[in-house]
Amino acid sequence: QKHKRTIADERGFEHWKRVEDSWLTDAYHFNLFPGTSITVSSIGASMQRCEPHPWDPNRSIYEHWHMTIKPLK
Repeated sequence: QKHKRTIADERGFEHWKRVEDSWLTDAYHFNLFPGTSITVSSIGASMQRCEPHPWDPNRSIYEHWHMTIKPLK
């Protein structure tokens, strides 16, 4: 945590200097709806979603999106 704060400007993640310590090392996982979850960390967020296939009951559609915070530099 201390190291991330010292390299925050160098890496372009200025927000690392303002967040609580736990946000620098932990990932927070939230279940929103049946089949949808979001995981948030200090560098971005991931969304996972699963739904039944429209015509084949033996298949499903899985989506995984990862959004990264763009460094300021």
